Amino acid sequence: MKKGGLHAVAVVGPTASGKSALSLSIADALEKQGGPPVELLCCDSVQVYRGFDIGTAKPSPEERRRRPHHLLDVADPSTQFDAAAWARVARQVISEIIARGALPVIVGGTGLYFRALRQGIFDAPRPDLEIRRRHRESADQMGLPALHAELARVDPESAARVSPTDLVRISRALEIYEQTGTAMSVLWKLSRPADPIDTLTVLMDPPLDVLRLRIAERTAAMLAAGLVEEVTALRQVVPADARCLQSIGYREVGQMLDGVLPLEALETEISRNTAAFARRQRTWFRKERVDRRLESADTDRNPKEIEEIAGAIQHWLRAPS
Repeated sequence: MKKGGLHAVAVVGPTASGKSALSLSIADALEKQGGPPVELLCCDSVQVYRGFDIGTAKPSPEERRRRPHHLLDVADPSTQFDAAAWARVARQVISEIIARGALPVIVGGTGLYFRALRQGIFDAPRPDLEIRRRHRESADQMGLPALHAELARVDPESAARVSPTDLVRISRALEIYEQTGTAMSVLWKLSRPADPIDTLTVLMDPPLDVLRLRIAERTAAMLAAGLVEEVTALRQVVPADARCLQSIGYREVGQMLDGVLPLEALETEISRNTAAFARRQRTWFRKERVDRRLESADTDRNPKEIEEIAGAIQHWLRAPS
């Protein structure tokens, strides 16, 4: 195992790409090679909520029996659990797993949560509509270059990264400065973890046509497993404005229950919106640093490939941090 510091393997990628199955196969292969036991951390912004099971494809009881799973069901749906909160809890769990002599493996598709863990993220103040209105008026009266020049005066680093024609980002950086008295670039630096996490990242990146097929099959399975009944029950106890009820699958079922979406269109709408989300996930992760990209369309991964990945992890664990 690595000496000192936090470390974790990560299996990331778009929804329905096979991350969960791959992570369990890697755990089995490591065990056969005499490697450390594996504990999984779920990196999913909706699986953290209790009761949101079918629509999030939460790991099954059988999968949870095979390997310990963490960061499932850790938040009440009436609360807001964001990337910063997830990263704080994840760092603690990773530390505890390593202390047990096990290997943490992060599994999921919420890119912002994974980035927050690796790079840090600061808790930005809530938007202020009055400040934003004032910025729009200033841009209309004096022009965007003048607003950008004001940003350059108080936060030159942010100004250098923002186009002089990007009102939204200029306004947001100025808004944060006005609310906190500190430049956004400084807040970002302060939010970076003092103890960086060393990661070996595997990206699942199958072709879009394969993802669409898997998403369609998964959507049909979720509806057959009782997704409508799950949402119906949740709506009795979860506030209507809870963000988790607006996640894909739950939102569309809610629209159907409210008479906005016809029942016969429900499955197609969920599949379509999930596929659009998967495209955005692919774009996000292709910008992240990864150590290995798997583009195979095979549902059942090649055992030799699994062994190679496990071997690479073993080599990485033995290498100096």
